[in-house]
Amino acid sequence: MGEAQELKTVGRRVARVDGVALVTGSAVYAADVQLPNSLHARFLHSPHPHARILGIDVRRARALPGVVAVLTAADLPDLDLFPRDEVCFQGQKVAMVAAEDPDLAEDALALIRVRYEVL
Repeated sequence: MGEAQELKTVGRRVARVDGVALVTGSAVYAADVQLPNSLHARFLHSPHPHARILGIDVRRARALPGVVAVLTAADLPDLDLFPRDEVCFQGQKVAMVAAEDPDLAEDALALIRVRYEVL
């Protein structure tokens, strides 16, 4: 490869471009950006470490004004985003709500009824 090049940054202090913004609290993160017409997603998690899914009733959540979508495995047959028959760990996602407001998404989650058989 030839002669070794002198490194410009390794082992030396480098000024951070965003240092002032981070220290002063004025840095903008992705979570701080609110775009118009954005939807807010929330996931329903299994409370059980191992259980069979007997049924998921999302009718009341879908009927809530401002809820754009409620998705489960039945709505996405070609994707493995949600379990179809059985949850394998506590906290596993079983459904998703997309709504116009984050609080509305939380309210819709509370309306979803999942029947489990704990294994």
